[in-house]
Amino acid sequence: MSACMQKRRVGVKPKVDSLMATGNWSTNFPTKMSTEQESCQFVKKLLTTAISCVTYIRSILPEESYANKDLDGIPIKVLRGKATHPIAQALASSLKGVFDALEKKYLKEFLFIIYLNQDDPDNSIHEIYNFSFSYDDGVTSMSDMRNKEQFHNTVYNSTSNLIRSLITLTQSLEPIPDEAYMTIKLTYYEETPADYEPLGFRPATCLRGWSTTTPWWGSTPTTIPSRSASSFRILIANTGRTTPTTG
Repeated sequence: MSACMQKRRVGVKPKVDSLMATGNWSTNFPTKMSTEQESCQFVKKLLTTAISCVTYIRSILPEESYANKDLDGIPIKVLRGKATHPIAQALASSLKGVFDALEKKYLKEFLFIIYLNQDDPDNSIHEIYNFSFSYDDGVTSMSDMRNKEQFHNTVYNSTSNLIRSLITLTQSLEPIPDEAYMTIKLTYYEETPADYEPLGFRPATCLRGWSTTTPWWGSTPTTIPSRSASSFRILIANTGRTTPTTG
């Protein structure tokens, strides 16, 4: 009896389409993230979008300060680049300083703070939005993803989930009191030069009574794969002066 070789059937994985290419991602975020510089640009856009959502939902700035955007069914507001409102202009200017710290990989935390007493901010904190960053020396934690579409879809889904969660959490809060103020504080990694402060910022003391052990009632612990900031996490603290609604 003659022997014959049997052909082994090899499974072919179906091609995965990039969600970035099929939706309107490109109108909100960059589609190229192959370099550290490109990824850093993405993180800047994401931070701007996140802080825009917070300030809009919390009614901190007037409607005309925002442009209407949409991320595949998620309605979002983004601060206009040339807003005329003085607070919007100050916020946009502050973000430029934040981006400088991000580019240099000094930025550890971005704290967006709403407080009630202009003369005593630390003791009248109403809400804190904590955006934290970590870096992997230019190598993404998802670098083993050899399929570009798979990597893009991971970024797409993580970003969509983060924005959707942030909107849901902030919408659950009661309105901010009529007399309230906002400020931004940054924390840096230990290797940051002692005399470094980005444009628009000055040295400040740590927040009294607030730390990484502070009870956070809401969070979006989403890691965004990136070559510039591999971890992008948002925590929201509420002092108890307002109560998140449930339903």
